[in-house]
Amino acid sequence: MYKELLEHCRPLNDYSQFVDTVRVLKREGLSSEDAVHLAIRKLDGSSAIRRFLLAHEAEVKMSVLTEFKETEYYERLQKECHEEGRAEGRAEGRAEGRAEGEEGMSTLVNQLLNQGRYEDIAKVTSDVEYRNRLYKELGIT
Repeated sequence: MYKELLEHCRPLNDYSQFVDTVRVLKREGLSSEDAVHLAIRKLDGSSAIRRFLLAHEAEVKMSVLTEFKETEYYERLQKECHEEGRAEGRAEGRAEGRAEGEEGMSTLVNQLLNQGRYEDIAKVTSDVEYRNRLYKELGIT
């Protein structure tokens, strides 16, 4: 549908090309102002929008520069929020893991106490392999 609209509305198609050209030029290293200036001049000479953009270049630059700055701001904000969310998720995961580990150790020690296996209690506090073996033996996950 978007493609059809561009085919039937030349000014919209020209403006779309203009905006795309500005983005490409910015990626190539031009400043936003220079990219807008050059993109206007790259439009087809018969384009009605080219004449309008040339006649109102100062306003167009301000408008486009504001739009690009807002877009860059929202992209940066989204990235920062994503990174912050990941950090929070990792912290929550570590906290949950510690809580599960403590619960498992508590269950293990209680079962060993109930079975009178006092030497095993001392050993599970320092020997991870032995502790994991007892988790399996006693069905603690």
